[in-house]
Amino acid sequence: MSSQFQILAIISLISMNIGGVRTSNTKDHEISKDRVRQLGEKLHEYFGRTLGENLGAEKLEDIVRQKSPRISKIDGEKMVLEFATEMQKMLSAKITAIENIANQTEDANMKHKYDRDLEFDYYNANFLNKYRLVTDEWGNQSMELRPDSKEMVFISSEQFQDTSINWTHSTLQVPVSIFKRDPDVVNGIYFTESLNRVFEENHKKDPTLTWQYFASSTGFFRNYPGVDWGVGEGDVDVYDARERSWYLQASHSPKDVVILIDSSGSMTGSREFVASNAVQTIIETLLDDDFFNILTFAEETNYLEECFNGHLVQANSDNKQIMKKKLDEKTMRGGSIGIANFQTALTTAFQLLKNKSQDGSQCNQAIMLLTDGAVDNFEEIFEEYNSERRIRVFTYIIGRDVKNSDPVKWMACNNKGWYAQIATLADVKINVMQYIHVLSRPMVIAKSKRYKWTNVYMDVGSQGLRLMTTVSTPAFDNVVERANEGILLGVAGVDVPINEMNTYTPSYRLGLNGYTFSITNNGYIMNHPELRPKYMNHKGEELDKPNYNSVDMSEVELQDRRHNYTYDNGTKVWVEDGKLVHVIETLRSRMVDGQVGGYTLDDVIYRMSAWDRIDIRDMNYYFTPLEKTPFRLAIAIQREFGMYNFSLKSGMGRRDDPKKIKAMESKNIRLDKCNAPQPNGPKHDTLSVCAVYCMMDEGTSKEMSQMQAVINEIKDPMLNRELKVICNTNAVNAVIEDAVVTQEFADSFWRDREGDHVAMGVQEVFVGTRSGFLRFKQIGQKKTDAVYSKILKVLAEEESTLGAEFFQMASSIYSLMNRSGALVIWIPTTRDIYDVAKKHQGVMAVARLVFAGHTPDKQNPYSSAQSGGGSYNSNNFYNDRDQYSNSWNRDSKSDTQFESQESQSLFDPSKFNYYNKRQRRSSSSSSSEGNNASKSTEGEGLRKKIEEIFLDSSLYEKFDNGTYPEIDPSSFYYPEHEKNPRALVGAVGMYVSLDSVEQKFNDILRESGREQSSRQTASTFAQQKSCLESDLIDCYILDHNAFVVMSENKDHFSKFFGEIDGNAMRSLESMNLFKNYTLLDQQGMCEFTISNEKAAANRPSFALFRASARIVELTFGLISQLVFVNIFQLSLPLMDIWNRAMVLAEDFKENLEEAVDSVVSPTLNEPTIVIEKKGYEPCDMEKLVYLRNFEAVDGHTKYECKELNAQLKCFRKMLYTDIRETNLVLLTVINSPNCQCNREPFSLRKTRKEYASNLEKCDRMLFQKHRSRPPNCENFHEKEDSKHCGRSFRTEVTSLLLWISIVFHCIRHSL
Repeated sequence: MSSQFQILAIISLISMNIGGVRTSNTKDHEISKDRVRQLGEKLHEYFGRTLGENLGAEKLEDIVRQKSPRISKIDGEKMVLEFATEMQKMLSAKITAIENIANQTEDANMKHKYDRDLEFDYYNANFLNKYRLVTDEWGNQSMELRPDSKEMVFISSEQFQDTSINWTHSTLQVPVSIFKRDPDVVNGIYFTESLNRVFEENHKKDPTLTWQYFASSTGFFRNYPGVDWGVGEGDVDVYDARERSWYLQASHSPKDVVILIDSSGSMTGSREFVASNAVQTIIETLLDDDFFNILTFAEETNYLEECFNGHLVQANSDNKQIMKKKLDEKTMRGGSIGIANFQTALTTAFQLLKNKSQDGSQCNQAIMLLTDGAVDNFEEIFEEYNSERRIRVFTYIIGRDVKNSDPVKWMACNNKGWYAQIATLADVKINVMQYIHVLSRPMVIAKSKRYKWTNVYMDVGSQGLRLMTTVSTPAFDNVVERANEGILLGVAGVDVPINEMNTYTPSYRLGLNGYTFSITNNGYIMNHPELRPKYMNHKGEELDKPNYNSVDMSEVELQDRRHNYTYDNGTKVWVEDGKLVHVIETLRSRMVDGQVGGYTLDDVIYRMSAWDRIDIRDMNYYFTPLEKTPFRLAIAIQREFGMYNFSLKSGMGRRDDPKKIKAMESKNIRLDKCNAPQPNGPKHDTLSVCAVYCMMDEGTSKEMSQMQAVINEIKDPMLNRELKVICNTNAVNAVIEDAVVTQEFADSFWRDREGDHVAMGVQEVFVGTRSGFLRFKQIGQKKTDAVYSKILKVLAEEESTLGAEFFQMASSIYSLMNRSGALVIWIPTTRDIYDVAKKHQGVMAVARLVFAGHTPDKQNPYSSAQSGGGSYNSNNFYNDRDQYSNSWNRDSKSDTQFESQESQSLFDPSKFNYYNKRQRRSSSSSSSEGNNASKSTEGEGLRKKIEEIFLDSSLYEKFDNGTYPEIDPSSFYYPEHEKNPRALVGAVGMYVSLDSVEQKFNDILRESGREQSSRQTASTFAQQKSCLESDLIDCYILDHNAFVVMSENKDHFSKFFGEIDGNAMRSLESMNLFKNYTLLDQQGMCEFTISNEKAAANRPSFALFRASARIVELTFGLISQLVFVNIFQLSLPLMDIWNRAMVLAEDFKENLEEAVDSVVSPTLNEPTIVIEKKGYEPCDMEKLVYLRNFEAVDGHTKYECKELNAQLKCFRKMLYTDIRETNLVLLTVINSPNCQCNREPFSLRKTRKEYASNLEKCDRMLFQKHRSRPPNCENFHEKEDSKHCGRSFRTEVTSLLLWISIVFHCIRHSL
């Protein structure tokens, strides 16, 4: 019996320890709901009260209150018109500048007498201050200016991103492919010398002007102020201004283009490659207002991209990138076999252009044909489809030795087009670009001036990220004898930095979470807080996204659309509870159409911290078009929470008050920087929203900071006037107010609390204001401390206060919790604070918003000390709806009601839905079994009191059955903007050592383990162990986005909880504590790998071919450079020629190898090698994020989990409780003592969105958003002379020419 018992005991022990799992008494590892609540209260004492009291928000509010703040409602409709008016004045000044440039060019051309033998020395931007070492007859060496160079004095300019410039003269740039001694070029340079005077006069009238320039149709580019082009030794200057969007837009009207590529058997090898290169060049000349498609034809005609079959698609960056990729794939595959069927191809092209159902540009139309010859001109097809010659035909015959070129030339000349022969790659650009000037003829003959604005683009000459737009206008040849030839002299342009436009939309006037943005007539973003033009590749390099300038408004303004929808006349209409829901698309359409008005949107998603965190906001939008531009300006104001501004009633007084000067000259302060946005990277990759205080001119002010300019404005305004520094008075006043207030705060609260701060482990305290002013202070740390140094650097270098992480986090919690006094606590990872500081235990951030407004009134039920006026308080209910704060100066002008397009008043209290809509949505959703989240109610008595006040039952919604919703006093609120107007002052915050916080957290856990609950017997309570005492109980403190703030395991700090315990995270979601959002990022960049299987390169014939190719490529590069540079440029030394030859040779080598690979295929049974290339392409990406439901206060659940060894049925228990007055929640997970649960972790990493089918993918690619066409279209003029229809621009290199070039080069450089 004894032996049997022993055997059973052994089996039992083994079974309980399968997989290394320990056994234990379950009761020893239990923790009750009351115990968790008690622990939550203990944590609240530290996180909610102790940290909150040491922030000093109440002290700062008291300082502001003593200065009698004036609270005023933001009138969005009036404000956007005010912003637009000021911005239009600035933009009109830029238009005046280009008018002056274009007019002077035309006048100078009229007066100039053409001289074919003219020789003229000018400042070539590529040959300035070039010196050489010379030795005299006595052997002394010295540096002297090279004969081909001119000397120019430069000064560094902050206005031009620290570029060295010359204010007295412009400089010239001539592309390497242009013969710089060509008579047309020399004469053009000569008569445009008079532009120097115009440039200077423009800048005197408008000191904010940046680059001014004129690009000639002959190829030269005149730029002011003068600048060294900076082309290094051995580099090739391939820049051609005629390829830039500002030139192309101004030179002709929008167009619809169909490109036909001959892919028959004769178009293989080098011809196919040259044709592909020509098509790539054509694609680069297409603009956002253009539409196009590409077809290939042999015996059959096919669309290059099958998704675009039968459609003209907009020539935006995405579509052009798709076509380029398809073109590369086609070139790698090689040509077709068969005879070219021109008849089918031309017919398809004409039918596509004449399809009335197409959107298109509805202006210029053209067919571009690339072939090596045709046997017929197919006159009958042109007669059928183009008898009026409204569709132009441009033909490019490919190859050196071509036959049957006459029919191809006929197609162009008889259809108002252009014919050209493209023999080599060197011929591509100069021949392709000719079509631009053909399309410009009707506009030039009609003398139709227009002002064209480009999409946003990156300034290639800037240091860092600088977004620009350019306004341009054409200049015409007005000589009477050439009137019908429609000769375009060139295009004048002026750059406008986007930041200059932002100066007219100061962020401090937009209230809490307000911002501005602008879009084009196509709906593309010009500037927006969510525009992300950069990305990081796998090498850590920061690169421009290829489609950053075609990001649509609907891709950055996102909504939470968990609503039902129906269809109204085929249009998807979103509804909730039977009511129409406003959507982004409607707002976008109204803006694109140039309407003036306002619109409301609920549940707008705001992304933060690389999309790891989000906020849900209700926004009001106000918008208007900007005259003489394709731009539309909008401001977004957060409803309820962000609808007020403040100023100090006491006024500014004397600016030179010593108190104000001291406040502005103290240490550790900073103003917003607008010269460059926030650094791009995995954590901070959006543009900054910043304030601009003073505009800088040149001279001695080039080194002046914004801070110094503001100080000068206080101490000595005349000094700023002398230095040509122009300051915004309102912005400067706001900064001075904030500096004085925060100085008082620092001198009192920070100084008095320094001892407490040191004891708590505080490392840094800071306060940021709505004007962009930031004040910070080191607490008790040595300056050599690595953690402090990193924090100090982050605070000092933060480009934008309002855009800083601490400000955004604080404002997010305020709107989510509807409590002004709520703290936001998190572990910051912005710009690697935590990553760098991790070895020193890192830091935890605490922040809270500060408001100006009346003191919460104990007799006012709509205001409480805890909620700041946001929550109903049943203990002090009061029914005087008309009571307002005496400190709020109510202005009749601020009572303007906002009317949406549906005539629904937003600000009328009688139509305001007082029931918290988020509470209604969350309460209607089902919770998991066992979720005991508490919801309090005051019953029928409270309901009757509410109904007595709100006599109109329409004030809050009834359910479908006619009953009122259950009222939860904690979620019931009266509109803040009606009863308790509060305006944003700023945010206070501090960084606390994680080591100190962790120690406090563990102390609370230990203390909790020793205490007894008054509701339990000592014996029952003794059975419960704390998190530290039991290895089966895990305790976590999570923030509102489910990131771990505290845990027993410090490796968990700052991690997403799902990465630690995915099983538990999903259970929290089912308990309705967290809600997941799947965000679509349409600005994504996805990595891809191209794998090509190629035959082994050891075949004798293939090796011989490659060796021959190497010789050919070197010869080609050398000859091309000697001919183009020596004969045409006449200015480079021998080493430059050799270096530049190598550049072209390397390029030619790659091109030739690709051509060889396309025609040489591996034979069977030969070894193959796999070549992989990594790259990045625009793509749609998905990102999962979580947001806490603050209505869930506490709860618990028990659920089954998967056991690792799948041998036992395991359960886990979870309890959570809210840590009051913060964004934090305490989570306790009780694991089964006999199980090891599979935690199934998952991350929030972005992933490429995979489309379910090719049809879905094509629908996405073809979807054309609403757009507005440009107002001008010049595509026909009866006086146009189309006889001049082309010639072949070819570079014929002969042996004689080569030797002449070499001899001439040697003679010239030996002198």
